[in-house]
Amino acid sequence: MNPFRQDVAKAKRPASGQCRARARANASRWCRALATVACLGWLAAPGQSRANGKWADVNCQGLPGPQTISMPAIVTVPRGAPNGTLLGPWASVGSPNYWTCTVTRTPPQVLVGMAYRPLTLVPTGMSIAGGSKDRWGRDVVLTVFRTNVEGVGLAVKVSVHDLPAVDLGTPTGSPNVPVPWVGVVWGNRPDHVGDVHRIAGTAIAALVKTGPIAAGSVVSGGAIAEMALSEGVLTDKRVIIQTTATALAVQACSTPDVAVAMPKQKAGDFTGMGSAGATVGFSLRVNNCPANLNRVRYQFDAPNGVIDAAIGVIALTADSTAGGVGIRITTDAGAALTFGSPGTLTAYSKTTGGSYSIPLKAAYYQTQSAAVTPGKANAALIVTMTYE
Repeated sequence: MNPFRQDVAKAKRPASGQCRARARANASRWCRALATVACLGWLAAPGQSRANGKWADVNCQGLPGPQTISMPAIVTVPRGAPNGTLLGPWASVGSPNYWTCTVTRTPPQVLVGMAYRPLTLVPTGMSIAGGSKDRWGRDVVLTVFRTNVEGVGLAVKVSVHDLPAVDLGTPTGSPNVPVPWVGVVWGNRPDHVGDVHRIAGTAIAALVKTGPIAAGSVVSGGAIAEMALSEGVLTDKRVIIQTTATALAVQACSTPDVAVAMPKQKAGDFTGMGSAGATVGFSLRVNNCPANLNRVRYQFDAPNGVIDAAIGVIALTADSTAGGVGIRITTDAGAALTFGSPGTLTAYSKTTGGSYSIPLKAAYYQTQSAAVTPGKANAALIVTMTYE
């Protein structure tokens, strides 16, 4: 005889489905034999939710097609923007009625909800502040996912019903919303036949700078996540969330090279340490700056070294043959040029953009007490532009 059936035949089922103490040997065998069958009663069947020991039937109807987040068609990227900068505005897709669930049998409670999970997204390892708080009052931190463009990531936050949006990359990790899903399952008490639960949600996305970006790049659109209806457990009623493509235009002013023709000087023109030759004026051109930048900045660096930062004297290039001199660089007003620290192009107009000039002056400057020795005397400056 089948041992399972033999145990069932010998043991009388205790009242109320509980394993009682009477006929302990047979009863314990009965509980063991039916353990597998009893556990099946705790798994949610499609269209059902379990609450207070009873099953609640709901009939849920929802959207059939993918939902599209319309990303900006083109965004302009400030070339010097720091990593973590949002590249354009947040874009979203949502509905107050993704699924409509009608109660078909009166229970004490119906459990319904919705959850999201990433599909093709891979984290970059970077995160940014979400600029909001979750329903427990904690700051939301957003995972930045990779895109097909080097230097550009994607941050996504999602919300269910009327709750605050949270990070798509941080799973809820609850019994009703397991990893890697993010979402909420809730219950209404009491429910009656004909009662309706409307399942709402929103997905919000923005591009994020994660590194240097090549001009002319295009961030591809495509499926990034899916959302699933929950009827106490997640169902196979799911909807794809996708994005549109975004072209990237890198903002920058043009800064042509400048060759300054220094006047010829005789070694005898220098009379001692601190004496200077004739001054020559020149300008750094900052041309064709785009509008709508918050700030344009520039920084001067002397690749061959600074001899005296207090008065703006830089060293000659390695191929120079003259000795005992450097070149002093000052502003048009005569102040020593600052090296290694950014300055702001105060004339820049955010409204109009345009072209600008930074006027400067240069002169040979004796840097030692010993006599100046004649020869070639060249110097170099590097100018770095940044944009915010």
